[in-house]
Amino acid sequence: YFPDDGAYAPEGDSFWVKGKSRADVILRAPVADLGGGRYVSKTITAVTMGLQNGAEPGRVSVSTGAESRSLTMKPAETARFRLTMPRGVPYHRDENPTSYLYVVTFGTTAGFTPFLDAANSSDSRFLGAHVRLVPEYADAETTVWRPAGQ
Repeated sequence: YFPDDGAYAPEGDSFWVKGKSRADVILRAPVADLGGGRYVSKTITAVTMGLQNGAEPGRVSVSTGAESRSLTMKPAETARFRLTMPRGVPYHRDENPTSYLYVVTFGTTAGFTPFLDAANSSDSRFLGAHVRLVPEYADAETTVWRPAGQ
């Protein structure tokens, strides 16, 4: 989930943090259906970050609340690293099984507008860093759940 305007909408499995911006991203761990009305709630134990800086040098920062990283990056430089996650916040929607929420905060100090830098681009967004997140999951709890009236 993208609760603020510091990032652009996802493009497949990645997204752009806006240039010279701060963005919060809320991750929601899945709930796996084991069959027979049994579900296992997952937690996120760590996240592997894939970052690519934009066309201008700058700092890109990432914080999970349990661990942080701040990188001085060259234009188009890439980085890949793993950060641990704090304990998730339990989320209950109606009578559904519990899922867990996590906030990851990103920051960029530079940005660029692709159509100003490349003759073949029509992208007018102010881009900072391109992000791909790969969560690592663990089982939290198993519950039995049936929709109301069943």
